[in-house]
Amino acid sequence: MPKISYAKAAADAVAEEMRADPKVFHLSTDAPQSLLKEFGPSRVRETPITESALTGIAIGAVLALAATRFLGTLLFGVEAFDAGTYLGVSAVMVLVGLAASYLPARRASKVDPLVSLRSE
Repeated sequence: MPKISYAKAAADAVAEEMRADPKVFHLSTDAPQSLLKEFGPSRVRETPITESALTGIAIGAVLALAATRFLGTLLFGVEAFDAGTYLGVSAVMVLVGLAASYLPARRASKVDPLVSLRSE
């Protein structure tokens, strides 16, 4: 029995299912090139959403910390590095982001994937 990596085994399993059923397609943040070559961009899609979100969070945190001295002079009763304020604002932002992504995702999950792929 040959030894292969988990990623290769997963890609082989997905390819096997895609060969068996032409309605199957693959969505991932990092699609294997073997799948892309064999099935083309119409059935293999890369969705780099996660990397963008993490990059935005990191940039936002750095900018927030950099602006604390300036904002500390404008706010009364709040220290420059008030942990409660940072946690509260972060929680609100996460909840707003989840709500903003949940509603379109829920609506999109009701659409037949083949119908949307045919329209492109």
